[in-house]
Amino acid sequence: MAEKTEAEVKAARAARGDYFLQYLSEQGYRPKIDADGDVEFMKEGFTCYISTLNDDEGFFRVILPNFWPLATDEDLLKALHACNYANRVSKVVKLAVSKPRRNVNASFEAFLPDKDSFKPIFERALRSLTYGLGMFRDYMQGRAPATEV
Repeated sequence: MAEKTEAEVKAARAARGDYFLQYLSEQGYRPKIDADGDVEFMKEGFTCYISTLNDDEGFFRVILPNFWPLATDEDLLKALHACNYANRVSKVVKLAVSKPRRNVNASFEAFLPDKDSFKPIFERALRSLTYGLGMFRDYMQGRAPATEV
């Protein structure tokens, strides 16, 4: 299989962005395409993104970047434990400290049979992301079960 040209990759990414943009608009969100070509939208006061970078039509990812700043090394260590806890008690959500180690990111990721398969699970995906975020926050604020700390 021949590799795609840069123009083909850009066109496919733009088409994916337009596809998600239309769906989110139909659902009452006010999405837009960001500078990187991802689809940006707001959910419960957080800026979320649907990634369009991957040309794998069956891969779906919603990202909630930089939702928890880390000011100190103590914050970093606690956040690593909180990510581990949230990942353990949540379904299909990943939380991780960003590479510069100064923020925490969350994402919902799934392999789906085709590009339309995200529609019936979209709201559940956002609830899962919110749940994972809540578990992280509970740990950071000392509200996780004592057996988990």
